[in-house]
Amino acid sequence: MAKRRIAAFGVDYLIIAAWIGLITVVGFGARAILGIETGPILSQADKLRGHAIAFLSLTLPVILYFAIAESSRWQATVGKRALGLRVQKVTGARVGLGRSLARSAIKFLPWEVAHTAIWHVPGQPFVSMPAPIDFLGYAVALAGAGVFAAAVFRGRGRTPYDLVAGTMVVEVPPDTPDLVAET
Repeated sequence: MAKRRIAAFGVDYLIIAAWIGLITVVGFGARAILGIETGPILSQADKLRGHAIAFLSLTLPVILYFAIAESSRWQATVGKRALGLRVQKVTGARVGLGRSLARSAIKFLPWEVAHTAIWHVPGQPFVSMPAPIDFLGYAVALAGAGVFAAAVFRGRGRTPYDLVAGTMVVEVPPDTPDLVAET
């Protein structure tokens, strides 16, 4: 099942990449239409503003996509559904939105740690040399993502975010009906 979970995330990542492309085009288009010229992001206020905009336009929608899809009657994102997987409570019941939101927030925590480290590089992100604290942030993000990925291959494949949320990903036989309500 580990390979299917990774493949499912690959499908979902294509959706994330399409979202990134869309918000990039919209952002550049809006700046061009409004005549907004941007320069290097150097001040702390600019970094905080940029990080907030990035969180609200990228990270939060991705978390919501996973949380809403996995708490829906399909109990799966597009990728999981395509590969015959679903998220459920360990009792077998459907996951509620709150639990799914917690699961997804923890799942994408390493991603947001990396974004934070990138946005708060002294000087200009992607241009200036990161500070040691930024490298620590990158290491924490990579370690967290590595732990999550490795957990998929161990035992029943329950990741740390599954353990915290009391959930698990299961294979769904083709003739299995969708659960209608959380029990």
